[in-house]
Order: sequence, then structure tokens, then C-alpha cells
Amino acid sequence: LRAERDALIKQFQLALQYAQTERLKELKSVSVGPLDITPFILNLEKALDKARSFEESLLVLATLSPLQNKSALESRIADHLQQLPHSLFALTEYIDERGRTLNHSASFEEKVSHHVTQELSIHWDMKARLINHARQWIVRCFSVLESDWLNVISHNPYISVGHHEIIARALHQGLNADLLDSTHLLPPQFEASCRHILDSNNMNYQTITNSLKQKDKSINELLATPEINRFISEDFCFEVSQLLTEDGLNLRNNGLHGKMTYLDFYQYRSLYLWYLAIQFFCFGPLMLKPLMQDESTSETDK
Repeated sequence: LRAERDALIKQFQLALQYAQTERLKELKSVSVGPLDITPFILNLEKALDKARSFEESLLVLATLSPLQNKSALESRIADHLQQLPHSLFALTEYIDERGRTLNHSASFEEKVSHHVTQELSIHWDMKARLINHARQWIVRCFSVLESDWLNVISHNPYISVGHHEIIARALHQGLNADLLDSTHLLPPQFEASCRHILDSNNMNYQTITNSLKQKDKSINELLATPEINRFISEDFCFEVSQLLTEDGLNLRNNGLHGKMTYLDFYQYRSLYLWYLAIQFFCFGPLMLKPLMQDESTSETDK
């Protein structure tokens, strides 16, 4: 009986692999044609030309364009899907590059979430071209050492003791286009900093399991913790979550579990991760801390 069962399982697996290969052949490539980003490049170069130091050029890069507004993006996509009646009822199946089923999207919320990830991917792809242009410009104009990054991030309260050197190494590797190293190093540092922010402000970063054991929250849970938005804007947490976690491209787990090839590490998503890291670790408290209601009220009163 065991031999028959194993034979049936093997037969099923072979049939499934064949079906996955065939379904990929049915997919059609979609192209929107070439996108001219020359005007954006020219504006970027004008801003970079005014930078007189490595730190100033990093600030130009970090402020390249605003983050996506989470609420506005989700609302716009929801409105668009509601105008397509078939999208409200159809069961949508999502597959990976090997034809394997990742998820079935039956609810409207799941469809919105998937389309959000798709639109962000397109946005990141275009933005990564500008990021790469700025990266090359900085490399040409400044002889940057790893220690220079330490000078930039040394006063950031979002970074805990003992992590500065790791972050400096990751940022330096990314600047020199070694995205294989930077993409491995950066995700754990985002997670460590979120824990540090909560812990240093006497906020909980742990959960209690059913067996009454204390367990650190995952990066998914940390980025979704309401308290973290007192220190990091919701829009930034949203983009990091979409890039790193299973809610989006799942870059963290795919890299950690060997699901990415060498070339996968040199795609736009890895470069965009490096860009978000510059915003967070170099200018986090200045750029990403949201204006709280009481702060905005006090400013108005003045």
C-alpha cells in the first residue's frame, strides 16, 4: 500500500509540474513601450550639481520623489476595480515565475491588495532608473569610504548599538552596485531597528504564544504595529512591507530561503530596498517621522 501511495504521489507531482510548465506558455507578454525619463534625469542632475558633499548628494537622492500614499493608492485601485463588474465576482489565481500557484484571490480586498503590489512594482521599476543614475553620479564625484557612511548614520536614534557597522557595510555595498550583499544585510536591520524603536520607547515588540512563551514580533507584525507610526510614517512602513513581506514581493523570505538567483538580486527591487534604507538609516528622524496631531495643533496655534 505504501509503494502504491508513493507511486501515485510521484505521478501527481509529475503531472503538476507539467501543468505548471504549460500554463506559463499561455501567458502573454504585455508592454507599454519605452518610457522617456529624460526630463526627470535632467532635473535630478541639476539638483546633484548643487551638492557640495557626499552628505548633500545623499539628501538629494533621498528626496528624489515622495512615497506612495497608502490610502490614496488603495482607494484609487478599489474605485477602478469597482468599475469592472467581472472583477467583483471572478476567482483570480496568482502564480510565480515557475507557474506554481501562490494564492487564490476571492475577496475584493485581496484583489485590491494584489493590484496595489503590481502598481507599486511598476512605480519602483521606473524610480529605480533614477536611483541608479544618482548612485552612479555619487560614485563618480566622491571617493566614498565605508567609514563615511558611519559618519552619516552615527546620530540616528533608530539604530541600536552594535548595528551601525552592519548598516554602513550594506549601504556602501549598495552604492558600489553590490546588491547581492546589501539585499542580504538590509532586511534584518529594518527589523532590528523597529524593535529598537519600540523597546527604547517602552512599547511592546513581543507576542505571547498559546504555550505562554514570549516571541518577538515578525517584521510583518512590527510594520503593522500602530505604535510604530508615531516614529515612522505609515506610507514608509507600507512600502517596506510591500517590498519585504509576504503581503507584497516577499523579498526578505525569498532571499533568505534561496528562492532568488544571482540575477534576481540585481533587479529594481533590490536597488529600491537600498534607496529606502538611505531614507531610513541616514535621514529617518528628519524625513520619516510623521507630524503628530498635537504637534500640528501647536504649530497652528503659534
